[in-house]
Amino acid sequence: MFDPLVYGTIPDKRFHQLKINYFQAFRSAVHYLVNKGHCRIGLISHSFTIPGVAERFRGYFSGMEEAGILINANWIKTTPRYDFNHVEDAMKEYTQMTEPPTAIICTSDIKAINAINYCRQHNISVPDDLAIIGFDNHPDGENSIPSLTSFSTITEQTGHYIMDYVKMRRIGQRHESLHLEIKAEFIERNSS
Repeated sequence: MFDPLVYGTIPDKRFHQLKINYFQAFRSAVHYLVNKGHCRIGLISHSFTIPGVAERFRGYFSGMEEAGILINANWIKTTPRYDFNHVEDAMKEYTQMTEPPTAIICTSDIKAINAINYCRQHNISVPDDLAIIGFDNHPDGENSIPSLTSFSTITEQTGHYIMDYVKMRRIGQRHESLHLEIKAEFIERNSS
């Protein structure tokens, strides 16, 4: 018998768990944007009550702190998980600021794609006027115009590791539960 595999983290160590290192991904996204000359970096996020979102925020905050950038609370926008109109509202708020962000990190590619669409509709050049980074490497991101810079959490290496573990478990050579932390792979495209 093979115990359930949980994609995320739960306190019960009996289950096999794959945990994405959201903290490191969002921290590195900030560093990437800072290295490109950005110092006003916004964040469009899901609600912080959704698992994993707090880690994304901590990574954003840590990256900003390490870069010596004081965060403007108005740069951080939270929107419902799948409500695209709220992304448009967040973008409107950004464009009405006297000093809006020059770059935005979104907690999902769907949010980032909606931000890109808003920019296209309002003659905001991505990435010249506003750089945008998403997260989760949604297939639509590669086809957006411009193509979306993102992070992939399902890498080929992860798949190989899991399959090897399952094989070893089936033949009795592994008995402990699988606990794997996945480092998100950065995919640089044209939106940043």
